[in-house]
Amino acid sequence: MELKTKLKKFKVRDDVVFIQTEGKQWIILLPQKSPYGKELAKMVHESVFESAHLGIEKTLQRVQTIATWRGMTKAVQKVVEKCVVCQQNKDSVKLRIKAPLGKFEETTSPFERVHSDYIGPLPETSKKNKYIAMFVDAYSKFIIAEPVTNQTAEVLCSVFRDRVVARFGTPKLLVTDQGTNFTSQAFRDMLKTMRIEHKMSTPYHHQANGQVERANQTVEGMLRQCEDENEWDVDLQTLVHAYNNSNNATTEVTPYVVMHGKEARSPLKNALPVEDGSTSVEEHVKNVKSNQEMLQKV
Repeated sequence: MELKTKLKKFKVRDDVVFIQTEGKQWIILLPQKSPYGKELAKMVHESVFESAHLGIEKTLQRVQTIATWRGMTKAVQKVVEKCVVCQQNKDSVKLRIKAPLGKFEETTSPFERVHSDYIGPLPETSKKNKYIAMFVDAYSKFIIAEPVTNQTAEVLCSVFRDRVVARFGTPKLLVTDQGTNFTSQAFRDMLKTMRIEHKMSTPYHHQANGQVERANQTVEGMLRQCEDENEWDVDLQTLVHAYNNSNNATTEVTPYVVMHGKEARSPLKNALPVEDGSTSVEEHVKNVKSNQEMLQKV
């Protein structure tokens, strides 16, 4: 590569050196022994808008969207391994048995097949919430988590209609367990009206709903790190956002990128003095389609 071409990948803004990644994103290039690397890794790991204590790999992935330096992987590893909050919650997701995902036909678009379940009962918050209605898109692995006061069919119908269908479209297939809310006449009638096929796992074959069970484990582990566990619903959406912005082990990309075509903005990204460049609506649509086509090859 010619020197002139190489130099185009670097910029200096406010005495800070930036390097352009293969994905055309501008990130900070730190010196090898800079103390800012460790500070950045710690900020990203602890921030509910970034990694939210999700572990080494996911923290590293988020740091890489902001900066790079020699020794970055080791620096991130040390920060996570010394994290007091993570040590106190060792029993979380990383130590649990991963539930099998079950066998279904491969999906070809977002929210074609959705898996649903509940987390709870949890400590009742000041808003009277005790449960979380969970929905996982089988294609992108994007999750929706809604705090609710109870598990009645009425509440389930409302959450499914407003938080899933109204935002992401009508799924072809919904996978649940045989809880009374999922088997209620009201919920079944709603699915019938929407022409949604409903498959239910049995107590002996609960692995069919493994996608949402794994998401439940992750969210439960993140909730234990809330400053006030009795007000867990205050932090729930930012924690879910952090999950959706971390690389999925199966797809190797973030659910947010699959759904939106680019990384989500974060407070740390907003602090950078350079922009990644504007994108037209047409280019954005192409990016979304490209990400989804890539996912089908995984």
